[in-house]
Order: sequence, then structure tokens, then C-alpha cells
Amino acid sequence: MRRLTILAAEPLDYYDISPEVSEKTAVFPGDSPYRRTVARDFAKGDRLALSSLQTTVHIGAHADAPSHYHARGQAIDARALDYYLGPCQVLAVRLPRGRRVMPGDIDLGKIAAPRLLICTGSFPDPERWNDDFNSLSAELIEALAERKVILVGIDTPS
Repeated sequence: MRRLTILAAEPLDYYDISPEVSEKTAVFPGDSPYRRTVARDFAKGDRLALSSLQTTVHIGAHADAPSHYHARGQAIDARALDYYLGPCQVLAVRLPRGRRVMPGDIDLGKIAAPRLLICTGSFPDPERWNDDFNSLSAELIEALAERKVILVGIDTPS
């Protein structure tokens, strides 16, 4: 985790919890792995550095647009940034591998922010795919929406 201070009218503290992305990062079976192609490189005598990336948009930390999970959902470019920037709370849960996180697995009364990240520890090695990671249940999403949570994230690929 990196702590970043953004210079603005008032300094803002951000905590970057994004995992590193590289050629070794595991992706959903059948999806496009990370690949970087270098076209120009100072080390080869070029006067600039140029490269391109090819990978799935579901690599590393990311936000799924509603269009990913709903036929009439909004595309990511239509979403307001307010969903993704602002106060956030992190809660840890420990569940058996492969189990969905249910409303009873967290203390809903302790939710104090409109954005929630759930740490499960069930996808421990980003370089090795495992299918038995924890995921969010529809019941939890409904319970969080009732409590005005506008964003929920999890430390797993789903």
C-alpha cells in the first residue's frame, strides 16, 4: 500500500492498494494476459520511449462498469467520478475458501462510509490463478445499497 498526498486547495491523503500488474499477473482462464511491446527504447539508442499494452480490462484493481453485469447498464465513461473518489472503509472477513460474503459475515452497523472495500485474503498470489476465492453475494449488495453504500470492492478477481 502506498500513501499519496495530492496537492490541492487542501492536501488530500490517498491510499493506493492497487496490486502490481505485470506479465506474471494471473487472469481469468481464457482471458487476455498482460503483454507489453516496446517499439522504441532509449537503451537501444532511440530518442524516445514508446510501448503498447495488451491485456484484459479485468486485470489488477479495477472498477466494473454496470454494462459488465447488466444488459442495460451504464458504460464506465458515463459514470460520475463521485462513485470512485471519497471516504472509504476497509473491512476484513475470514471465510472458508469459495464462499460468498453474506450480510451476516460483516457487521453492517459498523459501516461508516459510502464506499466499502472488503479484504478476504482468498486470492493470495496474483501470479497464480485459484478458482476458490471469495466473492460478493447478491444479498450483501442489496443490504449495502439499503445502507447507501455507493461502491463496494473486494480483493479478489470477482
